[in-house]
Amino acid sequence: MLRIIVNIVTTSLVFFNTYNQFKVEKDNKNLKKIYNIYFKVMCIFLILDNLLSFILRFIPFYQFFKLILIIWMSVPKCSGSIFIYRFYVTGFMRRYEEELDEKIQEIKRLVVENIKKYKEYAYGKLKEKKKEEEDSELRDVVKGTIEEK
Repeated sequence: MLRIIVNIVTTSLVFFNTYNQFKVEKDNKNLKKIYNIYFKVMCIFLILDNLLSFILRFIPFYQFFKLILIIWMSVPKCSGSIFIYRFYVTGFMRRYEEELDEKIQEIKRLVVENIKKYKEYAYGKLKEKKKEEEDSELRDVVKGTIEEK
């Protein structure tokens, strides 16, 4: 039951902050920066929560703590997302920046290679099918001319 409440509150707060970011005037760069940080931290939190959910579900009262953390991060007056960003995210990024850049480049390279490989595979299959259809048509024509004689 608490899980459903946490999901509803999370969704509501994300929509609320999305709407508030939309309503922020273009001149108010400070608020835009705050919302930018909020969405970065919330994305990181939701990704980690999703990836580690098979472990986290065994922690007693995890849903309750998750609810408190999400509210703390989402309410602009609390500045929870700014605190997490400044003390944890930027430190992690600075410390592992080179390794992260290398891994991102490696992943990009692998994705491009696989896309090319599957494109060539699909194109080869398409060529084979087209050739089979042409051969089939040619066989039908040859059969038709032989049967006519």
